[in-house]
Amino acid sequence: MSWPRPEVLAIVVPFVVAVVLTAVLRRVAPALGLIDKPDPRKVHTTPTPRAGGLAIFAAILLAFPWHPETVGYLHFPTLLALAAVIVVLGLVDDLRPLPWWSRLGVQAVVAAAIVWEVPGLDFPGGRLLAGVWLVAMVNAFNFLDNMDALSAGTAWIVALMFLLLAVLRFGQGWGVGGRLELIVLGATAGFLVHNFPPARIFMGDAGSTLLGLLVGVLGLELVASDRWGHPLWVRVWVVLLVCAVPVYDQASVVLLRLSQGRSPFHPDKQHLSHRIADRGWSKPAAVAWIHALGLASGACGVLLYSWPPHAALPVALLATAGWLSLALYEFGPRRRRT
Repeated sequence: MSWPRPEVLAIVVPFVVAVVLTAVLRRVAPALGLIDKPDPRKVHTTPTPRAGGLAIFAAILLAFPWHPETVGYLHFPTLLALAAVIVVLGLVDDLRPLPWWSRLGVQAVVAAAIVWEVPGLDFPGGRLLAGVWLVAMVNAFNFLDNMDALSAGTAWIVALMFLLLAVLRFGQGWGVGGRLELIVLGATAGFLVHNFPPARIFMGDAGSTLLGLLVGVLGLELVASDRWGHPLWVRVWVVLLVCAVPVYDQASVVLLRLSQGRSPFHPDKQHLSHRIADRGWSKPAAVAWIHALGLASGACGVLLYSWPPHAALPVALLATAGWLSLALYEFGPRRRRT
């Protein structure tokens, strides 16, 4: 066995790069104009650098030598090029806010380029739904980026769950199929060193949309592959359980805004984290609670994929019922907001 193993380098290299480069960007971000200033819709009270997304992307780029040629169905250089488009779009938006329709248009083009390469999506509406999924994840993690360590921590948990699923699917320990997950884990953990409360730097739209794209790709890879012979509905259910936190947060916020006659892209403080904090929780406690939800739901998704149906279905149903119960608790007739 050679040492260090490629799998170790795939997580250690991006971690070290992200830790070091994020520290550098904390100091140079003001000169670049990458400062997030407080305003009524945000929870931070002091100007904070928001260049961490550049560190995350650089860490992923520098991990390329320890990644296999493809990510399931997509050449890794192609994925990096398309991810770079999302990062640049987010960076421009960080510097000068763009209209929502222009951001959505570019994201849709990137999603279409990825979906075009994916086999296994020939069921009715498969490629359209896959494109919608990618765009939704890009924006879902951007929506989540509203409290210290929330979006990046959620991405780390989701990547961990997809790594466990990759190990199960490929049966090669930390081998083929788990490398992108490892790189995301390393790069995100390196950024989180600087982002845990009180955050000394934010990742900005460049980072949150990048992580959303990569999470979306990992989910799409699992849905499009059938190594264990799982039916499509099981694979979709697994991905939804693993990504339940960003899915629930985005769906609830969009529905709230639409019910109030507002644009789904109008920023506010109605996210899951804000709603928990409004009930008296501290912000770090709210983030920890959401992370715990993500771990529990993701673990149920892994069990659904790995256990026999008669054993896994009750667990998956229980997890799904838990999310539906949370929605009923938050938005049922007695809790409906006026």
